[in-house]
Amino acid sequence: MKELTLMEMDYVSGGDFTPPAWGTGYSWDFSSLDSAVSSLLNNAFQASAGLIVGCVGGTLGGMAVGAGIGDNGGGILGLGMIGSLGGAIIGGVAGFVGGATAGFFGGFDYVAQVAGDVMYSAFNGSLSFW
Repeated sequence: MKELTLMEMDYVSGGDFTPPAWGTGYSWDFSSLDSAVSSLLNNAFQASAGLIVGCVGGTLGGMAVGAGIGDNGGGILGLGMIGSLGGAIIGGVAGFVGGATAGFFGGFDYVAQVAGDVMYSAFNGSLSFW
């Protein structure tokens, strides 16, 4: 039986993810003017940070997947560089749109959790694109 590392124990127990100090997703409070302004600013920040992280992560992930799929056909001399480039471009555009959508509707906390899960699975060798 394998002994777990500290990182693996934290990930299994859920202790590795602490919400950022600026909030936990979208929340609305219109009980007073101060609360309304605070929640509007917090949600605007969540949406903009989610868009940025979602667009960058979606584009990079889409390019990686598109390049891998586009390269499967081989190509001249078995290199498939043109297919890989075409797949990276199309995958990057699709990943940008998907990441922007997830970032805007899910907020920063959601895309940060997804990015953390992808990085952890990449480090432990269990990353699968489909």
